[in-house]
Amino acid sequence: MLLRLDKSNTSRQIARLESSGFVERRVSDGDARSSELYLTVAGKQLRQKIDRFASSQVSSALQRLSHSDQKELMRVLGLYAESLGQDNVADTATKGLCAPSITEGYQPGCIGDVTSLHAVGNEGG
Repeated sequence: MLLRLDKSNTSRQIARLESSGFVERRVSDGDARSSELYLTVAGKQLRQKIDRFASSQVSSALQRLSHSDQKELMRVLGLYAESLGQDNVADTATKGLCAPSITEGYQPGCIGDVTSLHAVGNEGG
């Protein structure tokens, strides 16, 4: 997945996650110049907590919508995801990278991932 994050901001955020004990950095087996990041036990517990909270929030909000509004929301979100995917495909094609894939439907952890990205993006004010 292509996230288009600023390298310096990302490095600071990862350092904060490491110092908080949520992420562990390991040297990549394939390339010693690269690092791989892994959630620690505490990181996995936090992710589960975020997933439960986010799922509860989304479920609660969706229950307030009529069935037809829920269907319309899914249609519009699909269009939005498709549009984002086209931007990513265009960018990766010009940079010679693999095109990202977009998986439809709920994937365990995705709400937590998105919530985390929003939280990180909003910390600067």
